[in-house]
Amino acid sequence: MTNCESYIDVCKSSVHISKHAAKRSQQRGIPGEAVMALVDYGKHSFTKKGISCSMDRQSRIKAKRDMGESAYRKVEWWLDRCYVVMSLDLVSVITAAWRNKRWRR
Repeated sequence: MTNCESYIDVCKSSVHISKHAAKRSQQRGIPGEAVMALVDYGKHSFTKKGISCSMDRQSRIKAKRDMGESAYRKVEWWLDRCYVVMSLDLVSVITAAWRNKRWRR
């Protein structure tokens, strides 16, 4: 586990959803359970203005194992199609959005 990953694990437990993120996720039809699952289990990638959280194959496997089959199935559709952007200090979720195209890394 790298330094960054351990720091992210510590900060995930105290994440705040900003007013903007709550409004945008409501406008875009993204449930809060999906937003929190993306924060808790998603792959974190550094961007220019924040940290992007999206699901990859390993994240899906871990989420399914930890959440349980029925809880995972309720949010699975959104996890494949959405992402969230967090502040650089990992204190708050800035926004939630739909993925329009495949991300290349």
